[in-house]
Amino acid sequence: MGQPSERTDAVHPHSLAVQRNWLIVAATTKDSHRTDLWLIPAEQRFTTRQFGRVERLAELALPVRVFSKVAGQPLTGPLHALTRELVSKIRELADRDDMTERWLVESLTTALRLHLIEIFTSRPQADNDAFDDAARERLLEYIDRDVDTSQEALAHHVGMSVRAFARAFAVTYRTTPHQLVLDRRIDRAKTLLRTTNRPVTEIGLDVGFSTPSHFSTAFKNRIGVTPTQYREGPDRPALRAGRSVGRPGNASLPPIRRTRP
Repeated sequence: MGQPSERTDAVHPHSLAVQRNWLIVAATTKDSHRTDLWLIPAEQRFTTRQFGRVERLAELALPVRVFSKVAGQPLTGPLHALTRELVSKIRELADRDDMTERWLVESLTTALRLHLIEIFTSRPQADNDAFDDAARERLLEYIDRDVDTSQEALAHHVGMSVRAFARAFAVTYRTTPHQLVLDRRIDRAKTLLRTTNRPVTEIGLDVGFSTPSHFSTAFKNRIGVTPTQYREGPDRPALRAGRSVGRPGNASLPPIRRTRP
């Protein structure tokens, strides 16, 4: 890896010489302190314009075989936080002559190379990693019971390891278990607010929120209004005292067992 260098001149459009290896270029602008990353394909020229004064510039060559699956177009974007830290540490140690520091630079450079390989060559998870219909039904039923919604408990309920569960959950729902639990609670609360006359505080506790303030804050963050404002909306169906829509007497949605988060 070439040593990161100080630059105080404005960077003008330029073309890099054709190279046999893929080239990683990291540039940090002095004014915005933003670090950008370019992945330049082997045997291709690449022209870029960087506005502002470059504070740091680092280059790292990687073998062609590493990027054979993504060959054909440059990739650009903000630099990953770990990449930025590795580049910064390598630059800090680059001018030292002590053998220990030199070994550390070599180790950090290897770590950076492997990290970049992982970033650019990791493939998206296959659709067959997702939960099947039966697993989704069991999982949502368990979440709505609100017995224990920790990731470990959810994984155990569907008979999976925590690691396999986390992978399948991400592929299926594109969110975290915690966020899905909150979304399900809010959905149940919306139904109760619009179809029953039960107190707002009671509804919040019944759907799984530990305090009225927690319920109100979470509800407003997702819906944009407080539970009371949502209930008083113009499209709420008219209710008779002691009755809920489509249910006899003072019935409401089935009660759920809950634990305080």
